[in-house]
Amino acid sequence: MDKSSPTEPAPAGGADAAALAARLATLCADSGLRPWRLASRTLVPVVQGGMGVAVSAGGLAGAVARLGGVGTISSVDLRRLHPDLMAETESLCKEADAKARIDAANLEALAREIARARLLSEGRGLIAVNVMKALSEYPAYVRRALACGVDALVSTSRSRFRRCCSSSAAQAWSARSR
Repeated sequence: MDKSSPTEPAPAGGADAAALAARLATLCADSGLRPWRLASRTLVPVVQGGMGVAVSAGGLAGAVARLGGVGTISSVDLRRLHPDLMAETESLCKEADAKARIDAANLEALAREIARARLLSEGRGLIAVNVMKALSEYPAYVRRALACGVDALVSTSRSRFRRCCSSSAAQAWSARSR
């Protein structure tokens, strides 16, 4: 599991990341893959998919974005990556407000992971969040991701997305994306 601090420097930062990104772009071009142009950025055609609990978090998404691709954070149970949030919620199973407190911890963890991915990306690539429609608090996760400034959302439910996106954060994101 990726439990490092969001303030750690990126392992392959600066010139190293730029050299790796250039090499990846060359490999893509040599393979016949054309670069993508999205959100006024040129990207390598690489998308790291959301991979469930504690796999696709800020570290992996930030590393992929740093190389010029689309890094994806999975929104499922990210509190597990943050010892302070786990400590606050791990013994709540019988409490009346357990679900609400766990949801709040996971929303906080999502915000932290988005911030971490942004830091690690060094301004390259795009950061996406995968929100499963099966999440009971789907609208809250979509709103939090948008409020935190993600570049894209991955979702399997257009109708649920439309219903939850009447918030000011969603409208601001929509205006920013045009």
